[in-house]
Amino acid sequence: MIHRPQKNEPRRERRRGRKDSVDLEQRETPRNSYRAARRDAHSARQSTEQTSAAAQPATRVTGPKSDDLHPAVRRLLSELDQLLSELQRASSAVPASPKNERERYICILVALSKFVRKIGGTLEQVRHIVELAQLLDDLDRGIVGPGLERTRYGQGRTGDSSLVWEARGRVALGLEALTRLGKYRKHAARSALHDFPGIGRLMTAKSKDSVDVMLSWHDEFLRWKAGKGRSKNSSLANTFVIGTDLLKLCDETPVLLRRFAQIHFELASRI
Repeated sequence: MIHRPQKNEPRRERRRGRKDSVDLEQRETPRNSYRAARRDAHSARQSTEQTSAAAQPATRVTGPKSDDLHPAVRRLLSELDQLLSELQRASSAVPASPKNERERYICILVALSKFVRKIGGTLEQVRHIVELAQLLDDLDRGIVGPGLERTRYGQGRTGDSSLVWEARGRVALGLEALTRLGKYRKHAARSALHDFPGIGRLMTAKSKDSVDVMLSWHDEFLRWKAGKGRSKNSSLANTFVIGTDLLKLCDETPVLLRRFAQIHFELASRI
């Protein structure tokens, strides 16, 4: 039996096609959804800005303004800023003699005593800071106060200060970093002494060859690593401990090792 299409069948198919087309246009697509969301967000932002502008002026979210702080806090920040300025002025000065170096410490102590007093410190708290500055000032007149008198420590020469030994330890660590980069110790020592001539102040009066002396400091570091260190200075040992931990972080990274050496040579040259 042959099937014959009905007359109204094509018309029904055309109506179904038009309906599907309308549904496709009305169907939500990602682009349509994005456009609608953007329009809604823009309208909401305009409404919020208008409401906020009518209610109060806009403020920047950069932390509290000085006008919003309590007067006591503003005063404290002002005094702290003045203290830091005085410390920077004293720290940036380059001393040419031990007397000038003492003046640096005296200025720092005086600035600290003023700050403590201004922020509510007692006179008793300020007194010890001022007295230490006076003891340092007396040294320029050959007077050694009770607080600065040397304690007898065995017989013979007492040795150099802990600050000097700490700086020597930094030189040794800088040389260790350069040797891990494959440089010869003597070449590294000569280069460091040329770039940072202040290292020469770490030598003793009997030092003849500065390069050999620097290598002896590195030898002490190697002996300390092996548990056979000869120096009894605690500052030197602490410098080696801290430096060894930092070297572990820089190891196998040439850029970090070079930077490590440069920083330690620079710090040592400031003594």
